[in-house]
Amino acid sequence: MSIWTYVFALRQDGGSIPSFGAPRKTIIERYIAWDINICHGVFFCVKGRKQMAHNMQVVNVTIGETLASHAMLADSFLTRFIGLQGRRALAPGEGLILLPTASIHTFFMRFPIDAVFVDEHNRVTRVRRALRPWRIGPVASGALYCVELPAGAAASTRPGHEIALRPL
Repeated sequence: MSIWTYVFALRQDGGSIPSFGAPRKTIIERYIAWDINICHGVFFCVKGRKQMAHNMQVVNVTIGETLASHAMLADSFLTRFIGLQGRRALAPGEGLILLPTASIHTFFMRFPIDAVFVDEHNRVTRVRRALRPWRIGPVASGALYCVELPAGAAASTRPGHEIALRPL
């Protein structure tokens, strides 16, 4: 089970998780530490509270290319579900980071996108180029998040490349 499953499996009364027996506080502390250590800059801690940086720059460190100079972070169920639906286009330099996800869809979208799937070590696991509207995208096993970009923006990105997310 992933740490995300642990968090969603917590009982409302603050008890332990039935299958693991760890107290709620321990799991939450692990969750926050996991966020800070694994996501490398997506999450940061201010006065003990988890805060989100919602405007990010996405850079392919391996080749030194900026994939998106202004990418929005979709980190809740609703923002991930809505994603790019209803938008007419993505301008060059724009993008959307879906965290966490290992699969996407392009239902209700009006334009093709490039999808870059990245694991917890910030390595690209899969790239899908020019994914057309009204399609179910690939399932990228091992991916932690997906960066959706305008079609053609990830032309040079390959599996194994390192991606950096930098708060703006």
